[in-house]
Amino acid sequence: MGAHWPLVGFTLLVQAAAGLLIVSEILAVLGAEARMRGADILAFLFGALGLAVSFAHLGMPLHSPYALFNIGSSWLSREIFCTSAFIGCLFALVVCRRVPTLQRLAGPLAGLAVLAALVDLYAMSMVYRIVTVPAWDSPATLLNFAATALLLGTLVAALFLAARAEAQVPLCRVGGTLLVLLVLAVLARAVELPLGLFGAMQENARGISGFSAVMAEGSGLYALRVALLVLGAALAGWCGLRLLRGVGPALVALGACAFLVVLAGEVIGRFAFFDMYVLNGM
Repeated sequence: MGAHWPLVGFTLLVQAAAGLLIVSEILAVLGAEARMRGADILAFLFGALGLAVSFAHLGMPLHSPYALFNIGSSWLSREIFCTSAFIGCLFALVVCRRVPTLQRLAGPLAGLAVLAALVDLYAMSMVYRIVTVPAWDSPATLLNFAATALLLGTLVAALFLAARAEAQVPLCRVGGTLLVLLVLAVLARAVELPLGLFGAMQENARGISGFSAVMAEGSGLYALRVALLVLGAALAGWCGLRLLRGVGPALVALGACAFLVVLAGEVIGRFAFFDMYVLNGM
């Protein structure tokens, strides 16, 4: 498990950045722009930290720019390019929103950054669509990454919304949208979990499957991941319903707990994902 931590950190942080940007921009359009102020900075910090963590996975980090030479044929090269472009768009958006002479560019840049986030999520998932690794070569991989982005992004955006009660927003519309996004994220995870396990059950010539590799780490961890997801989502949903009635410091603290519970489940799940690397035919 320990060998996967750079990839776990990279994928979770960049996907959280993508999710936070997408959700915060949706809420800003719905009238919560004042409460979402600063979400772009946090998204950029998530993304930049994720990119920095990814270098720990490389044997020779200084040679990483050469990977871009294969962008026409390699999904890994496309992932590097798309992630860099996404973080670059985030940085430009942060700057333009805070420099008066550049603020007119913020709107188009926000749209471009959201598009870059979506493309990056797709490119990241395609890196793992490897035909020789049945556990990864499934639509469940894209669903996995999208669910992570939507879950973490929705929960962090909800904290921004709850922490700034002084800024008036149409709570029913904004809070209702958050709850819908949370439900969509949980449904995506509910579909992805059995779909991913189904692909992971295919055994190679040595009788080893991705499922057995994960279970070797302990079935209790897998059960804990599911329990954390259910608990965190339930807590977040309850906070969302309370948010429609009013906001208080205790509610923010409960929302933070919901985020940490879900994050713990996502970390366990991402380690399990990388543990499913079992080559077919070997």
